[in-house]
Amino acid sequence: MRASELAKELGTTRLDAYNSLSRLQEIGIVIVAAERPMKFSCDSVDVVVQRLIEMQKQSIKRTEEGLSELQSGKTVVDNKSSKNSDVLGPRFAVLKERSNIFSRIEKMAEDQNTRLASASSRSQKITNSIQEIQMFMSQLKKDLPENYPVKKPADLS
Repeated sequence: MRASELAKELGTTRLDAYNSLSRLQEIGIVIVAAERPMKFSCDSVDVVVQRLIEMQKQSIKRTEEGLSELQSGKTVVDNKSSKNSDVLGPRFAVLKERSNIFSRIEKMAEDQNTRLASASSRSQKITNSIQEIQMFMSQLKKDLPENYPVKKPADLS
């Protein structure tokens, strides 16, 4: 199954589906086929449940060993348990395809710059038009005789 199919079926995003599938792959529940797009699969439910039970048993065993060491008064910390990282522990999700995300953000920024430049260009054209109208009006006033009656907008009715 593809991540996009899973995301659609679960009503979530592809990114969330990829992160979850990646996590399940880390703990050995999901297998990834080296295809484009990536396809994910897993063993039957009973095999997966047995694997999870075994992982929990190993975690409990490490915890019991740690407790025994604490109770025995050992002062030297043995790092062997830290080497066996707890695959069921909390993890931070990593964004997939960062370059695609960056490219999309960069494209959005370029689009905004283009829109801003276009708006600025239109604003400049309007400003230039207003200045041309003001110069034209100023020239008209100069060309009119001093005693020429100028009607105000209210007098036009």
